[in-house]
Amino acid sequence: MICPTCKSDMIVVEHSNIELDYCTNCRGVWFDSGELELLMESMEMESPNQLFGDIVNSPEAASTEKKRKCPLCGHKMKKTIIGEQPEILIDVCQQGDG
Repeated sequence: MICPTCKSDMIVVEHSNIELDYCTNCRGVWFDSGELELLMESMEMESPNQLFGDIVNSPEAASTEKKRKCPLCGHKMKKTIIGEQPEILIDVCQQGDG
């Protein structure tokens, strides 16, 4: 897979029995659909949905960063914020790829 941020090849790494795509150049991580929730469950978070809410339906975050394209389908991804302290800006494929 090609990194949506720096366009370098990503490698597959396993964490908690979940295969993640990792960019050794910019240190970005790609979570396929459902993998982020699985990772949080493996870390024994009581309710990952409390942190992430409904990511797909959350509003677009204000950002000066250029929108990235999904490495799977090529559509522009939506920037959204998850969490509260600290807030984390993530890119979300609106086609459901990750």
